[in-house]
Amino acid sequence: MRAFVVTKKIREFFIAVSAYIGLSIFFLFGLIASRGDVAQADWAIPITTSAAVNDAHSLFFVWSYNGFGGPVLGRWGFPFFPLLNAALAPFGFVGGNEVKLLSICLVALGGITAYLLARSFNLGFFSSFLSGLFFMTTAVVFNWLIFGWVYYLIAYALLPLMILTTKKFLETNDLRYALINGIILSIAMAQPTFILIYPLLGFIFVIFESRFNLKTILKGLLFTVISLSIWLLTALSFFTSYNNAGTFSFYQGNYFLAMLSQFSHLSSLLNPMRLWGSTFNYQFETYFPKDLILLSFVPIFLAAMGLLLRPQNRRVLFATIAYLFAFVAYESYNNLHYLVYNLPYGSIWEAPSIFLVPASLGLAILIGYTSQAFFHITIKFGKPARRKVIPIFSFAVILILIISASIPWWTEQASGTPISGPPVKLNLYNIPDGYKTWNQVIKADDDYFVLYVPSIANAQIINSSYFSQPFEGINNAIFLQVNNLAYVSNSNVTSLLNELVNGDSQVGESWGSFSIKYIVVYTNVQSEYNMTDLLSSLSTQSGIVKVANLTDVIVYQNNFAKPIIYANSSSTSTKITYHDPTTYKVQANSASSYFLVLNQIYSTGWTASVNGTKLATHIKDNNGFNSWYINYTGDMTIDIYYEPQTTYIASMTISIIVLVSISLYVIITTVRNVRRNQRREQCIK
Repeated sequence: MRAFVVTKKIREFFIAVSAYIGLSIFFLFGLIASRGDVAQADWAIPITTSAAVNDAHSLFFVWSYNGFGGPVLGRWGFPFFPLLNAALAPFGFVGGNEVKLLSICLVALGGITAYLLARSFNLGFFSSFLSGLFFMTTAVVFNWLIFGWVYYLIAYALLPLMILTTKKFLETNDLRYALINGIILSIAMAQPTFILIYPLLGFIFVIFESRFNLKTILKGLLFTVISLSIWLLTALSFFTSYNNAGTFSFYQGNYFLAMLSQFSHLSSLLNPMRLWGSTFNYQFETYFPKDLILLSFVPIFLAAMGLLLRPQNRRVLFATIAYLFAFVAYESYNNLHYLVYNLPYGSIWEAPSIFLVPASLGLAILIGYTSQAFFHITIKFGKPARRKVIPIFSFAVILILIISASIPWWTEQASGTPISGPPVKLNLYNIPDGYKTWNQVIKADDDYFVLYVPSIANAQIINSSYFSQPFEGINNAIFLQVNNLAYVSNSNVTSLLNELVNGDSQVGESWGSFSIKYIVVYTNVQSEYNMTDLLSSLSTQSGIVKVANLTDVIVYQNNFAKPIIYANSSSTSTKITYHDPTTYKVQANSASSYFLVLNQIYSTGWTASVNGTKLATHIKDNNGFNSWYINYTGDMTIDIYYEPQTTYIASMTISIIVLVSISLYVIITTVRNVRRNQRREQCIK
């Protein structure tokens, strides 16, 4: 009998998983079939396999080589997604395909984890299925996807699993569940603001699950401490690389005022009640037919019925408390100025909307309890002939109501078709040939910098034949990168272009001293500059020659460009034999003393040694770069190193060891337990 029950549950689980995956594909079919790559502005999406591998490789350095360099800021935890990106790239999931795959998987995973949690709460198959279906199709998921915040869905989809491991630990005292929860927390903290949600919601669950038993509450505290400790160990690299300088200056300006005005229309509690109060709720409301607006209240009525029918169930009360986090989100919007100085860097936009994640889960669980109550009522009071028909009918009605409340999903409004209206980040486009072709001209000449024109600061709109909205296609202050060169940061591009348009005929030499060898001009982009005049100015510059004239892209080469490391003496020759963002090896020969220049922003962390002897004279040159006085002649080997990298390597090593060790321990002990139980059952037989 036991074997039959287990088999039935497994069969039901696979049916649910198949259904969730199928529904996720259905909802996002337009995204799958859409043309080209994912439009981007908030994060870098590599468009080649080598670029994906290089992006992952760059994560292991504490100094950013791009721009003119700088210490890595805001590394919040272990970089799971870029490593996953690099792993998928060789299989063709690159250039946006990995985002398509991840979107489908995460939407389905949200349904699967919510289903598992509902089943652990003793809800039946159909009720649990409805809970999972609602959780994977809330307006919160829709908004994040349509805006392109795919990474946030990782924490969203894993939240039910966090509650489930907490429950299992309280029931079994099995340390493995605490360790698994620590890994879940580490992955979810790819978006660090979820640290405001995960431990808090987990401890609230402990309070309800313990029935206020002090011993169980203390056990839950221990569980939380273990999880947080694992997260801190896996995120150790963050604490060695983060710099607090200027953390909030950006958010205290125009963005802060814009956000206050953007949400001034939230004058009632209706929006958060409907889970439409997330940061980008405008997307969902834009697509929802105004004539059917009352359908958006359906989940609220269903959840309220679950609470009324099961008012003494502690898990129903827990789900209700989780749902009330919607009002925390609402208050966060209205009192943003109180939070702006107290939240971690990067939290200003995210913090209000992340409180809707536990609210979504609470609402999903309440809907499951409502469905379960309907089934019990119909079975108890229905006639024998109808006891099977009525529950199925009730399930179908609730299913239709849930699907109706998520109209933008199943009408494929997130299909990737270019539209007008709010920014649609997952609209896709075909990358013009010029973006890739010029890479064949420049190749991997990575001892220099490339300057993209225009920069994001002065780009106004991009040709609609390739892009659906302004600024899409601009990638972290630059345009799509198709080679391995470091790029000049946005903050420096504008000043350089001003120098050009003001009539200076010698920018080639000045740009060359900054190691700028290539200037890539995108002609399908409107700019605050007159592009015709700008191209004319470039063409008349001494030492700057056109090397590629492609559709939408013109590439110039600066013959005055010096490598990123060079000597200021004509009697000195230098050759870079190896470099990564924090290490440079140079072979030099000189007949006299000279200054060696590293075209990275000056930092005391940079050190240089000649033939193994550390140089004492480290100064900032006229351009703000690093320079060393070298009083050696003849052949010499010069090693330049950014010393904080040593600490970072140690911390990253600890992070990896912790992750691997915990994973191996959980796998090995689980396998041993399974084999031990099998042997025990054989002995009983």
